[in-house]
Amino acid sequence: MDDSAASSDADYSGVTAMSADEVEQFAALVKDAYLNEDWDWLAEHVRYPITVDGEELADAQALTAFLSERHVHPSDRAAMEEETCSGLFANGQGICLGSGQIWLLDPSYASDAEPKLEIIAISGVTKDS
Repeated sequence: MDDSAASSDADYSGVTAMSADEVEQFAALVKDAYLNEDWDWLAEHVRYPITVDGEELADAQALTAFLSERHVHPSDRAAMEEETCSGLFANGQGICLGSGQIWLLDPSYASDAEPKLEIIAISGVTKDS
């Protein structure tokens, strides 16, 4: 896990019932997987279906196959490398990492289900690196 996720005074209560520490620890894992192009790990933490680069992908197998032919674009890599995973931007649409390369959402928010963040958007991956 990336140690860059430091405890913050962030409040994600408008998006999830998870504590700020839990959100930021998960965000650090997502960041590391994205930067390391660990598409299998990312695919296991996605809310499906997901649309990436205009292609709707129904499940982890489809997403992994799609991403296996792609790499993180250098400008998107730079934005994610700068992400501290502390005090993340959040609004009614979710929690943003980088400059929008990854968005997280807790689909169980405002329900009795256990809180769980899932990736709802991935961008910055291209066949050309």
